[in-house]
Amino acid sequence: MWDFKKFEGGSSTNRESAIVINKPNSIGFSSRFYQDNNVSEFKYVILYFDSANRAIGIKLTNKEEEKTKYSINHAKKGFGAQVVPKSFFKENKRDTEKCSGRYEFEEEKIEGIGDIFIITLKDKSVE
Repeated sequence: MWDFKKFEGGSSTNRESAIVINKPNSIGFSSRFYQDNNVSEFKYVILYFDSANRAIGIKLTNKEEEKTKYSINHAKKGFGAQVVPKSFFKENKRDTEKCSGRYEFEEEKIEGIGDIFIITLKDKSVE
């Protein structure tokens, strides 16, 4: 006799607050990150790169006048979001084939920038 119980916990990606580098050339925000950081209230991100520390800084913004902003593509029903900053990756010589994956992040307040999310890139071997 079977005794199945319906799994109602949701996917693990909904429980993890993470920033994801995807191939080709996109940065994704998990559902949990999206909800915890009120990403739905923002239209754009401004990206920063620290080459010495191999880190990307992500600032959420609504500033229309910002020249180097990337639009946030919001998923339906609040299931995360993504940006596709191809020129950012190209300019900073970052190959998303090598650095794709889930990243934990730090939140910092940086003088001259403000509140920012920081991920430190790690390369993986490409097969």
